[in-house]
Amino acid sequence: ADLSNSEFLRRLDALIKKEKQITLKVLHYLIEMDRRRLYAAFGYASLFEYCTRYLGYSESGANRRIRAARCIRDFPEVYDMLEQNELDLCKVSLIYGTLTDENQSKLLPEIRCRSYRKINEIVARYNPKSLLRDRVRPVYIKKPVQKSAAASEPSKPIEAKSARFLTANVGGQKSSTCETPGESEEILEKKYKLEFAVCPEVMAKIERARALLSQKYPRGVELERLLDVLLNEYLEKHSPERKIKRREKREARKNQLPKKDLRTNPQQKQPETGQKTAKRSRHIPEDIQDAVYTRDNGRCSYKSSGGTKCNSTWNLQIDHIVPYARGGDHSINNLRLLCAKHNRLEAERAYGKEFMKKHINSKCRSCRE
Repeated sequence: ADLSNSEFLRRLDALIKKEKQITLKVLHYLIEMDRRRLYAAFGYASLFEYCTRYLGYSESGANRRIRAARCIRDFPEVYDMLEQNELDLCKVSLIYGTLTDENQSKLLPEIRCRSYRKINEIVARYNPKSLLRDRVRPVYIKKPVQKSAAASEPSKPIEAKSARFLTANVGGQKSSTCETPGESEEILEKKYKLEFAVCPEVMAKIERARALLSQKYPRGVELERLLDVLLNEYLEKHSPERKIKRREKREARKNQLPKKDLRTNPQQKQPETGQKTAKRSRHIPEDIQDAVYTRDNGRCSYKSSGGTKCNSTWNLQIDHIVPYARGGDHSINNLRLLCAKHNRLEAERAYGKEFMKKHINSKCRSCRE
């Protein structure tokens, strides 16, 4: 606190320079430790075990140093880049395993003075993957909670304390975790791990959306939070159940307003008598579509002769029980929710397979044209 700003910055720069020099020396010693296998003589199965258990590095810290040490052992050019601050420990550990004798002349210039994210992208390009399939897997996350008073009781020896169980309600099911004495209790939280690949255009949109949302969450926007916000906005706009609620609110507000008497407003046109009936249209009003969707619980209502109901939620379509071409109307009782496959099945039953095949082919040709 007694240092001036200039002296403070001078000393900090000197310390940083010294830290980098020491880090490089540590890497040299790790290389020699690995070559001599001295860790085995001390009772450790690997250099990693020696670094974590004896030297006290964290697992990630030990892994970074070992990978970087082996990288500069095999490629001395990387050491020069470290010394000249063109790379750092994390970036060197990232390229270990990707850097080879064949690609070093091309890869090293590419990663010089690049950001960690850019090097990650370059390394991914050198290790192309086959097409990734979308994956959704349930996972359980341990969440520590405060220790109970009995757990921290010093009067009884640890051996005499029996293990206790904490029951948590997870996804409608009860799960138990055993708590050993002296340890914090834990509950399990159910989540889902999503794994999928996106194109650069979609990734750019994700980053843009995160940047906009950061005004509301300045400490960071996790992908889970971003996905939750976007899905809520989409469902609020497109979900039939929510549209029905909004429509009901609008109707309720209209009913609360005083009704205007047409006689007191001579400028308003009176409804004409003998108007022509509106032309018949295939368009189904949105409120009716939403009502059908809600009535069928957002699932395909097809039921087989054996009583098996489809219940699919994928690619749902509104179907006329009495076909529109045969005079069927748009009343709710004449409409049902079917998935695309069962909608086509019902159409084939009504018009025949050959007719539907020609109809679909003609629609495909018109779309292409």
